[in-house]
Amino acid sequence: MSTVRSNGSGKVGFLSNRQRTNVAMTRARYCLWILGNASTLANSDSIWRKLILDAKRRDCYHNADEDKKLARVIDDVLFELELLGESESSFKKLSLCEKPDVDASSSRTMKPRGSSMRLMNQLRGVRSLREDMESLL
Repeated sequence: MSTVRSNGSGKVGFLSNRQRTNVAMTRARYCLWILGNASTLANSDSIWRKLILDAKRRDCYHNADEDKKLARVIDDVLFELELLGESESSFKKLSLCEKPDVDASSSRTMKPRGSSMRLMNQLRGVRSLREDMESLL
């Protein structure tokens, strides 16, 4: 979500509308990254101040100018989301049948592992964060 707006007066325009903020934040399907000027948002005297403080408290706040690994993480997550496919649930197991005529009870199941497991854990955390954000709004 882009909240990129920077000015000296701390005005965030339509972003100060709680309903619009609620809709924007609660519609994320997999993950929610909020990009913007933290100073402007925190000084806006709106829900954004609480969001910035909450993100910092949870260690979910990242300054893109200081976090060299941030770009790499974003690239990795985008790649993994492409692999998972938007039509597939991120939390389903993948099933592979050894033979086409074998019933499902005798099929092998591949469990997510490695970076896929990390992504799924991150997505579970996002779901929890989204529920917490809804309670803030």
